[in-house]
Amino acid sequence: TLFEVMHEERVQEGVASEEEWGLAQWMMHSELSQSKIDRYLKLDIVSKNKQAFFKKIDSLPRGPRWQCELFELQCEERSEGESRVEVFELWKRTPVECICELLSNPTFKNNLRYASEQQYEDERGERPVLGKM
Repeated sequence: TLFEVMHEERVQEGVASEEEWGLAQWMMHSELSQSKIDRYLKLDIVSKNKQAFFKKIDSLPRGPRWQCELFELQCEERSEGESRVEVFELWKRTPVECICELLSNPTFKNNLRYASEQQYEDERGERPVLGKM
């Protein structure tokens, strides 16, 4: 799968340790500004620069491609009674491609179930978990 290829390339090239990838993930999801990331990456203890950091981020799997669909809506102006046309963007991904990617990701390998199973709220199996699915 794409994920396995990316992991193997990363290991072969010695691009980053698991700790570096964890740090990169944290930085990208934190609320740090670009200037604060720059300041951090310029510290002597950190030997990488911002370009190398973002190059690593850009090399991560991207997932199914985004598609943009434009559509027009006719809107009426409340005060003037006139109508105008507004163009909106709808950004979407193909659900089947998303599911294929999730199923091919080895991170979820031990969490996937392909057959139905009964789950219980208690250890004795007396109270089944009921859901809407």
